[in-house]
Amino acid sequence: NNKRIGFIRVVFDKTNKKARISPIAILPDYENKGYGKCSMIAIEQKFSEVKEWELDTITQENKLINFYLKLGYKLLPKSEKIKEGMTISFFKKIVI
Repeated sequence: NNKRIGFIRVVFDKTNKKARISPIAILPDYENKGYGKCSMIAIEQKFSEVKEWELDTITQENKLINFYLKLGYKLLPKSEKIKEGMTISFFKKIVI
């Protein structure tokens, strides 16, 4: 119904072959209803010229880690501790 229930930001490199998703958010009342998955798929389809996608999330948020893994993103062996109990994990997805 054209209601805004979240947002997604995509930042491209100069060649438009590589992009970073940061951030993506869905309002709590609309979580777990498939909107996040639909949004990610729509973004990847809309910008089909992008062949390498990157994003990051909080390591301790298992739901988000699994969400990105199910969408084909690979967990990189890189992390960054922000503070006690909060670490950032990095992901990449290569599109052929």
